[in-house]
Amino acid sequence: MKNLPNILSILRLILSLVAFSLVVSYQEWFAAFILLAVALASDWLDGWLARRYRWESELGRKLDKVGDTVFFPSILAGVALTHQGLFWPAVILLLSALIGKILRATKRVPKEIRFLLNVTITSCYVILSLAVGMVYMYEAFGLSHKPFWVELGAWGVLAVICFGALRYNYPRVLMWVNQCQKIIEGESSPDA
Repeated sequence: MKNLPNILSILRLILSLVAFSLVVSYQEWFAAFILLAVALASDWLDGWLARRYRWESELGRKLDKVGDTVFFPSILAGVALTHQGLFWPAVILLLSALIGKILRATKRVPKEIRFLLNVTITSCYVILSLAVGMVYMYEAFGLSHKPFWVELGAWGVLAVICFGALRYNYPRVLMWVNQCQKIIEGESSPDA
């Protein structure tokens, strides 16, 4: 049982790649939407299990990062490759996220810049998650062609996913906002 969080992280990695393949190769949006919802749930569940039962490990941390690194770009690439108008914005966002990750890992970059990169990249991921979630949901449920109750249910699912993302990121975002405010007011530095 101690390896269950690691298994869930590997499952998220596999589900992300299968969902990407379903969208790009077969235009199977509904199946991809379901797989991505399961992958997103596994992301929450693996962390919760690891913390709750103290099953944390170095391998688990690395698998979780790899899973996240594959999950977000794969859903973005799925949309970018099937919706021509989103191709270049997606490529630019992926490249900026990659450059941001490299710069954040580099110790030569001042802490102030790394701090601002954290805020910017987190903001981009929140906006990106909402936009990509809308595209997947629209394609999966064909919202313009379904009865009202299906559309309402799909919007409800999106609202629950967004609430979960905000709830998970809210403490970090609040801390960054407070820290930015202190920096602007000249009370402290980002490393405080």
